[in-house]
Amino acid sequence: MRWWLLIVLGCSPPADDPIPGEIFRPGPALGPTAPRAGVDALVCDGEGPLRWTHDGAEVSVDGGEVLPWELTPGTWACEDDHGRTEVQVRAVGGNLVVVLLDDIGIDKKEAVALVEESQVGAIVAEYPQYSARLDDFYYMPTEVTNEQFAAFVRATGSEPPRLWGKEAIDDATRAFAERVGKAAKDARDAGLPVPEFEEFDPADWWENNWQDCEWEIPTDISAHPVVYISYERAEAYARWAGLRLISEEEHQAVGRGDDDLRFPWGDEWIEEAANCTEANRRKSATADVGSYPLGASWFDPDGKRVDAEDAEKESALAVHDICGNVWEWTTDWYAPAHGDEPVLGIFLLPG
Repeated sequence: MRWWLLIVLGCSPPADDPIPGEIFRPGPALGPTAPRAGVDALVCDGEGPLRWTHDGAEVSVDGGEVLPWELTPGTWACEDDHGRTEVQVRAVGGNLVVVLLDDIGIDKKEAVALVEESQVGAIVAEYPQYSARLDDFYYMPTEVTNEQFAAFVRATGSEPPRLWGKEAIDDATRAFAERVGKAAKDARDAGLPVPEFEEFDPADWWENNWQDCEWEIPTDISAHPVVYISYERAEAYARWAGLRLISEEEHQAVGRGDDDLRFPWGDEWIEEAANCTEANRRKSATADVGSYPLGASWFDPDGKRVDAEDAEKESALAVHDICGNVWEWTTDWYAPAHGDEPVLGIFLLPG
């Protein structure tokens, strides 16, 4: 007997409308029956009559499905003639979250801990765990910096990241505000309706006007990783530099090697090992690449991962910022599970 699963966010009963667009992809049945598109209920797939309980009390379930807006926190169990299985529904940050505790390569305690830490996304995006065999590959020691990307921009005449055009964007923002303010004042003075509110979009303005603007890399971020780069432009840079984007599996291999580590440096979180919101006192800011050597992954000349304490005697080289600083493009979709077999679906319900 297996569960079909829906993780529910912002749960409340809809009117007559179906569930709107999905976040990630819909989860298939985890049992022997074929997956169906758009899982919209908690469904137990068993043999014979099904008996449902909530926190030990029997529950009447119409049609064998518990609809999202009927869920309440607690332990939901389903029994058939051959056995019993259960899931937990938890209230986290005002949302209801259904936790599947088996079949996704994560133990019960870890699943519950992640949910209680509001890390539902980690369960959805990073499980089930699996092993993969990779061919040898090269990996840059740091992310691509602003300075490195500038060489590509100058050589190819392509669009600079909008962060480099801050002065021009600031001028355009002020001019936009003055124009909108003047239009509103003129309308009021003439006794006419004030024009509808307009919002300035820096990204859109830069995309359409960068060729007529001057730009420069702020000196204090020249060694920071470049940001505001689309996937297509990341690919273009890699081709220009004679490189390629890495896969998610290659990224994971650099971070953990053959070890089953939670972080590149071990299983315990160390605040000083990665540039993250905690290390930045809750401020979101990039840092010079390689600024957190405590979190580096070390490899000997043959490409074998070694412990940091053995790095010097092994003539090891470091790969920095595998964890933290910025999100990095890979050749894989950001989606649950592996390949075309997602295990969980997350849906946002109206209300």
